[in-house]
Amino acid sequence: MHSLRRRGQVVLGLGFAVAASSVVAAGAALLVESGMSPGDFVVCLAPISTAAQQPAVHPSLKYLGNGSCTGSKCHSGEAKDQSGHLIGDEFTIWQEKDPHAKAYKTLSSKASGEIATKMKLGDAKAANRCLACHSTQVPAAQRGEKWKIEDSVGCERCHGASEKWKEPHQKAGWTEAERKKGGADSLNKNWGLIDTSDLAVRGTMCVSCHLQIDQDMVEAGHPTLKFEMYDYNNYHFAKQFRPHWDERGGPTSAAKLWAVGQAASLAAATSKEAASLKPLVAVYQAGVQVVKSAFGSGDAATLSAMTMTKEQAIKAANELAATGDAFKSGAENERARKIIASGVEGLVSACVKDPDKDLSDEFWAASETARKASEGDAWLAALKRMTSFAK
Repeated sequence: MHSLRRRGQVVLGLGFAVAASSVVAAGAALLVESGMSPGDFVVCLAPISTAAQQPAVHPSLKYLGNGSCTGSKCHSGEAKDQSGHLIGDEFTIWQEKDPHAKAYKTLSSKASGEIATKMKLGDAKAANRCLACHSTQVPAAQRGEKWKIEDSVGCERCHGASEKWKEPHQKAGWTEAERKKGGADSLNKNWGLIDTSDLAVRGTMCVSCHLQIDQDMVEAGHPTLKFEMYDYNNYHFAKQFRPHWDERGGPTSAAKLWAVGQAASLAAATSKEAASLKPLVAVYQAGVQVVKSAFGSGDAATLSAMTMTKEQAIKAANELAATGDAFKSGAENERARKIIASGVEGLVSACVKDPDKDLSDEFWAASETARKASEGDAWLAALKRMTSFAK
């Protein structure tokens, strides 16, 4: 099944009491391991605020390393309830089931070495252009005792340098109280904490690597990119992966993930001079038009703060499926067809309380057909069949 992998309607606080990192890591070796095609995913990350993109690392705070988040009383123990949030096992899940944990290892693959050689970067494991998205590269002065480059895309790559917030976030309710004072921007500015429960922050952070690639990388053999936030946040592209967080926002959270993701993706796809991204601009433009029509705004921050309704999700699902006719043909539109298929699935999922229980095998069969992104009317028919369950 392709439902949201939840453990009840609570947030895995990561002890940070925030929804955990939400991005998907990858690389050539991991693509092979998971059986996916090139472009299905590539690692992302960079601290982002709702106002503007921040530097890739905090300008002054120390990064204490993954080791500072582990331990039976922290994030590698048993899940337990704290202030209404399940916390305790996030690191264990990340280490065993999250592709981000393998992002640095990917740089040791033969494919990564060949790309680095063609680009004259030297060792991929030491090249800044590779480490920018495959690890948590920080200046020596900002490295804590437990910091390691092998930490890959670890805790602080998504949640920020933990020097100031590591201790206070352990107190039940601290993060929520600080969030109420000034939102994600305040948490970032005052504590260095990246609040990934703000989907605008999260989405912009994701696309900073998932859709930010230079053309010379693609020409050297780096997989082409695509991104669809609902899909990537639920790790639907490979069964062996599992998110280490639970989603906020109730049943319609899938619709919000999709809508915010479309806005962030369009901004990223149009900001780079990469020819490989040009085929995606049209599909994101179409998606944002649907977002505006169904939800009344195309701004990621506005969408993130909205309460979305089932009726809006139904409207969006039908309108998104209707855009499919423009992308039903051509190998160059294969990524676009996958983006549309996963988006329709997410929007229909938002119309029910529990997708696993409330959507039939017929729906999931249609979704599987649509996700294969075959050309022509059969693909369009699968989309239409999916939307028949949006009611």
